[in-house]
Amino acid sequence: MPDAFVAGQSCIAIQTSVTCDTQVFPSSVTIQTTDSPYLCWFNNVQGGSIASAVVAYEGGATAIIPHRDIWTDPTPHCTGARPYDEVAHVSITCNTQLPFAEDVHIHCP
Repeated sequence: MPDAFVAGQSCIAIQTSVTCDTQVFPSSVTIQTTDSPYLCWFNNVQGGSIASAVVAYEGGATAIIPHRDIWTDPTPHCTGARPYDEVAHVSITCNTQLPFAEDVHIHCP
């Protein structure tokens, strides 16, 4: 994953370890007017964990299949009158552990 997130060139990673420790990074992205309005997600599940990820926005949710490389979100972001912010709600269920949830903030300057 590159140091700087660039919409259309970088993906938001959902990392789940064999012990179900989960991190989502970056947790905040900025989509400039010159960037692609589409995000991509990578559900990276390590070892033998069985983890499902769901990304939800206002009005809908999509399940991301683990180990399927990259999922390109068909929902365009930052298409309204700027500036404003959006939030993607990421929920993970891993093996029998309670769900993990984290928000990814999408800034539209």
